[in-house]
Amino acid sequence: MLFEEDLPLRETEGFQREFYGGDGFDLVFSVGTSAMFVYIFEPILIASSRGIPTVEINPLESELSDMATIHLPMRAAEAMREIEKRWNDS
Repeated sequence: MLFEEDLPLRETEGFQREFYGGDGFDLVFSVGTSAMFVYIFEPILIASSRGIPTVEINPLESELSDMATIHLPMRAAEAMREIEKRWNDS
């Protein structure tokens, strides 16, 4: 997704259906965003209030950094490689 690009409606509706009324999620990630948009900020806020772990991957501090369970201050590609490595090593 590029900056100022609309999110795909079908995927957005599917996410909302699952997040708000479906089976939910075990973990919520926010990757590489300033979190200025409600559709980014709100799932982290709600997950946090429900005790669902949250991870923010962002080299900069954002509005989410203090409320995320884990803040990884790194670029997305670097963080995803490290997550994959740790997953494969476990």
